Amino acid sequence: MQAAAFVIGCERAVLIDDGAPVRLSRPTPARVYYDDNGTWRETAGEVVVPAGWWIVPPRFVEADEGGAL
Repeated sequence: MQAAAFVIGCERAVLIDDGAPVRLSRPTPARVYYDDNGTWRETAGEVVVPAGWWIVPPRFVEADEGGAL
C-alpha cells in the first residue's frame, strides 16, 4: 500500500511507500506520542517538530519479541 501527498496548484504529487521513513522539510505542528518509562503517551497539545527530523513508521521503534527496542 502507498500513502500519497497531493498539493493543489502547480505542484507535483509525490508517492511515498507505506512504511518508509520521511524527513520534514519545514517545522510542523503536531500532537505526538512519547515514551514515558515504557508507556506511550500523547502530548496534551501540539508541539513543533523541527525541520529535518525524521518521521518513521511504528516498525522502526516497536519492541521485538524480547521487549528490547
